[in-house]
Amino acid sequence: MIGQETEYGNLSDDQLMRAIINHDEEAFRELYDRYAKNLLSFLLRMLNNDQEKARDFLQEVFMRVIRSADRYQQGRSVRTWLYTITMNLCKNEYRRISVRGNHDDSVNPEALPQMEMPTEHVLDLNMFYRALDSELGRLPTHLRSTFILRFKVDLSIREIADIMGCSQGTVKSRLFYMLKNLADNLKSFNPYNVEAH
Repeated sequence: MIGQETEYGNLSDDQLMRAIINHDEEAFRELYDRYAKNLLSFLLRMLNNDQEKARDFLQEVFMRVIRSADRYQQGRSVRTWLYTITMNLCKNEYRRISVRGNHDDSVNPEALPQMEMPTEHVLDLNMFYRALDSELGRLPTHLRSTFILRFKVDLSIREIADIMGCSQGTVKSRLFYMLKNLADNLKSFNPYNVEAH
Protein backbone atom coordinates (compact mmCIF):
# COMPACT_ATOMS: atom_id res chain seq x y z
CA MET A 1 0.00 0.00 0.00
CA ILE A 2 1.06 3.52 -0.70
CA GLY A 3 1.55 5.86 2.22
CA GLN A 4 -1.28 8.17 3.27
CA GLU A 5 0.80 11.23 2.46
CA THR A 6 1.11 10.24 -1.22
CA GLU A 7 -1.47 11.66 -3.60
CA TYR A 8 -2.54 8.95 -6.03
CA GLY A 9 -3.13 11.58 -8.70
CA ASN A 10 0.58 12.40 -8.62
CA LEU A 11 1.65 8.81 -9.33
CA SER A 12 2.64 7.65 -12.80
CA ASP A 13 0.60 4.96 -14.52
CA ASP A 14 3.45 2.54 -13.93
CA GLN A 15 3.46 3.30 -10.20
CA LEU A 16 -0.29 2.78 -10.08
CA MET A 17 0.07 -0.60 -11.76
CA ARG A 18 2.70 -1.68 -9.22
CA ALA A 19 0.27 -0.69 -6.45
CA ILE A 20 -2.61 -2.53 -8.17
CA ILE A 21 -0.47 -5.67 -8.26
CA ASN A 22 -0.36 -5.32 -4.45
CA HIS A 23 -4.18 -5.06 -4.36
CA ASP A 24 -4.29 -1.32 -3.68
CA GLU A 25 -7.91 -0.30 -4.33
CA GLU A 26 -7.19 3.44 -4.35
CA ALA A 27 -4.58 2.96 -7.07
CA PHE A 28 -7.14 1.01 -9.10
CA ARG A 29 -9.73 3.81 -8.66
CA GLU A 30 -7.18 6.37 -9.84
CA LEU A 31 -6.33 4.32 -12.94
CA TYR A 32 -10.03 3.86 -13.67
CA ASP A 33 -10.67 7.60 -13.29
CA ARG A 34 -7.82 8.41 -15.68
CA TYR A 35 -8.90 6.13 -18.51
CA ALA A 36 -12.55 5.06 -18.21
CA LYS A 37 -14.06 8.04 -20.03
CA ASN A 38 -11.75 7.80 -23.06
CA LEU A 39 -12.05 4.02 -23.25
CA LEU A 40 -15.83 4.27 -23.10
CA SER A 41 -15.80 6.82 -25.92
CA PHE A 42 -13.65 4.48 -28.01
CA LEU A 43 -15.93 1.53 -27.27
CA LEU A 44 -19.01 3.51 -28.28
CA ARG A 45 -17.40 4.29 -31.63
CA MET A 46 -16.32 0.69 -32.16
CA LEU A 47 -19.65 -0.79 -31.06
CA ASN A 48 -22.02 1.40 -33.10
CA ASN A 49 -22.97 3.54 -30.11
CA ASP A 50 -24.43 0.58 -28.19
CA GLN A 51 -24.35 2.15 -24.71
CA GLU A 52 -25.10 -1.00 -22.76
CA LYS A 53 -22.55 -3.13 -24.58
CA ALA A 54 -19.90 -0.39 -24.35
CA ARG A 55 -20.39 -0.13 -20.57
CA ASP A 56 -20.24 -3.92 -20.20
CA PHE A 57 -17.03 -4.01 -22.23
CA LEU A 58 -15.54 -1.17 -20.16
CA GLN A 59 -16.25 -3.17 -17.00
CA GLU A 60 -14.62 -6.22 -18.60
CA VAL A 61 -11.51 -4.18 -19.53
CA PHE A 62 -10.98 -3.20 -15.91
CA MET A 63 -11.80 -6.70 -14.66
CA ARG A 64 -9.00 -7.93 -16.92
CA VAL A 65 -6.69 -5.28 -15.46
CA ILE A 66 -7.35 -6.71 -12.00
CA ARG A 67 -6.97 -10.32 -13.14
CA SER A 68 -3.87 -9.64 -15.26
CA ALA A 69 -2.12 -6.99 -13.17
CA ASP A 70 0.71 -9.35 -12.28
CA ARG A 71 1.36 -9.95 -16.01
CA TYR A 72 1.71 -6.24 -16.74
CA GLN A 73 5.21 -5.55 -18.12
CA GLN A 74 6.73 -2.79 -16.02
CA GLY A 75 7.76 0.16 -18.16
CA ARG A 76 5.24 -0.60 -20.91
CA SER A 77 2.72 2.14 -21.65
CA VAL A 78 -0.35 1.49 -19.50
CA ARG A 79 -2.45 3.49 -21.95
CA THR A 80 -1.36 1.26 -24.84
CA TRP A 81 -1.96 -1.86 -22.73
CA LEU A 82 -5.50 -0.72 -21.87
CA TYR A 83 -6.34 0.02 -25.52
CA THR A 84 -4.90 -3.35 -26.55
CA ILE A 85 -7.21 -5.11 -24.09
CA THR A 86 -10.13 -3.01 -25.35
CA MET A 87 -9.29 -3.66 -29.01
CA ASN A 88 -9.05 -7.40 -28.38
CA LEU A 89 -12.52 -7.39 -26.79
CA CYS A 90 -13.89 -5.59 -29.85
CA LYS A 91 -12.21 -8.06 -32.23
CA ASN A 92 -13.72 -10.97 -30.30
CA GLU A 93 -17.13 -9.33 -30.51
CA TYR A 94 -16.77 -8.80 -34.28
CA ARG A 95 -15.88 -12.48 -34.70
CA ARG A 96 -18.84 -13.55 -32.57
CA ILE A 97 -21.27 -11.38 -34.52
CA SER A 98 -19.74 -12.40 -37.85
CA VAL A 99 -20.31 -16.07 -37.04
CA ARG A 100 -23.98 -15.26 -36.47
CA GLY A 101 -24.03 -13.60 -39.90
CA ASN A 102 -25.30 -10.14 -38.97
CA HIS A 103 -22.08 -8.15 -38.50
CA ASP A 104 -22.41 -4.42 -39.01
CA ASP A 105 -18.98 -2.79 -39.36
CA SER A 106 -20.31 0.75 -39.68
CA VAL A 107 -19.56 3.55 -37.27
CA ASN A 108 -22.59 5.39 -36.01
CA PRO A 109 -22.25 9.03 -37.11
CA GLU A 110 -23.91 10.14 -33.87
CA ALA A 111 -20.95 8.63 -31.99
CA LEU A 112 -18.63 11.07 -33.74
CA PRO A 113 -17.84 14.35 -32.00
CA GLN A 114 -20.39 17.09 -32.56
CA MET A 115 -19.30 20.59 -33.45
CA GLU A 116 -21.10 23.88 -32.92
CA MET A 117 -21.85 25.54 -36.25
CA PRO A 118 -24.44 27.67 -38.02
CA THR A 119 -27.72 25.89 -38.71
CA GLU A 120 -27.28 26.05 -42.49
CA HIS A 121 -24.19 23.82 -42.23
CA VAL A 122 -25.74 21.13 -40.01
CA LEU A 123 -27.45 19.36 -42.92
CA ASP A 124 -24.19 19.28 -44.91
CA LEU A 125 -22.32 17.95 -41.88
CA ASN A 126 -24.93 15.25 -41.30
CA MET A 127 -24.69 14.23 -44.97
CA PHE A 128 -20.90 14.14 -44.68
CA TYR A 129 -21.04 11.99 -41.50
CA ARG A 130 -23.43 9.57 -43.22
CA ALA A 131 -21.11 9.36 -46.22
CA LEU A 132 -18.05 8.95 -43.97
CA ASP A 133 -19.92 6.30 -41.98
CA SER A 134 -20.72 4.47 -45.19
CA GLU A 135 -17.10 4.59 -46.38
CA LEU A 136 -15.74 3.47 -42.99
CA GLY A 137 -18.30 0.67 -42.93
CA ARG A 138 -16.82 -0.69 -46.15
CA LEU A 139 -13.34 -0.89 -44.62
CA PRO A 140 -12.05 -4.05 -42.97
CA THR A 141 -12.11 -3.87 -39.18
CA HIS A 142 -8.33 -3.37 -38.84
CA LEU A 143 -8.45 -0.28 -41.10
CA ARG A 144 -11.52 1.19 -39.42
CA SER A 145 -9.91 0.62 -36.01
CA THR A 146 -6.74 2.35 -37.19
CA PHE A 147 -8.77 5.36 -38.34
CA ILE A 148 -10.65 5.64 -35.03
CA LEU A 149 -7.53 5.19 -32.89
CA ARG A 150 -5.68 7.89 -34.84
CA PHE A 151 -8.35 10.50 -35.55
CA LYS A 152 -10.93 10.00 -32.82
CA VAL A 153 -8.85 8.75 -29.89
CA ASP A 154 -5.78 10.75 -31.00
CA LEU A 155 -3.21 8.05 -30.30
CA SER A 156 0.30 8.22 -31.74
CA ILE A 157 1.46 6.02 -34.61
CA ARG A 158 3.65 4.10 -32.17
CA GLU A 159 0.76 3.48 -29.75
CA ILE A 160 -1.47 2.28 -32.60
CA ALA A 161 1.26 -0.05 -33.82
CA ASP A 162 1.58 -1.54 -30.32
CA ILE A 163 -2.18 -1.95 -29.99
CA MET A 164 -2.65 -3.44 -33.47
CA GLY A 165 0.44 -5.66 -33.20
CA CYS A 166 2.12 -4.33 -36.35
CA SER A 167 4.98 -2.02 -37.31
CA GLN A 168 4.76 1.77 -37.31
CA GLY A 169 5.40 1.65 -41.06
CA THR A 170 2.33 -0.54 -41.51
CA VAL A 171 0.20 1.92 -39.55
CA LYS A 172 1.51 4.85 -41.63
CA SER A 173 0.88 2.94 -44.84
CA ARG A 174 -2.66 2.02 -43.79
CA LEU A 175 -3.42 5.62 -42.88
CA PHE A 176 -1.94 6.99 -46.11
CA TYR A 177 -3.93 4.74 -48.43
CA MET A 178 -7.07 4.92 -46.30
CA LEU A 179 -7.03 8.73 -46.28
CA LYS A 180 -6.33 8.84 -50.01
CA ASN A 181 -9.30 6.55 -50.67
CA LEU A 182 -11.56 8.46 -48.29
CA ALA A 183 -10.57 11.76 -49.93
CA ASP A 184 -11.33 10.34 -53.38
CA ASN A 185 -14.64 8.83 -52.30
CA LEU A 186 -15.75 11.91 -50.35
CA LYS A 187 -14.50 14.56 -52.78
CA SER A 188 -18.04 15.83 -53.40
CA PHE A 189 -17.86 17.31 -49.88
CA ASN A 190 -14.67 19.27 -50.65
CA PRO A 191 -15.66 22.94 -51.04
CA TYR A 192 -12.52 23.56 -53.13
CA ASN A 193 -13.34 20.79 -55.57
CA VAL A 194 -14.73 23.26 -58.09
CA GLU A 195 -13.41 23.31 -61.62
CA ALA A 196 -12.11 26.65 -62.83
CA HIS A 197 -13.84 28.17 -65.88
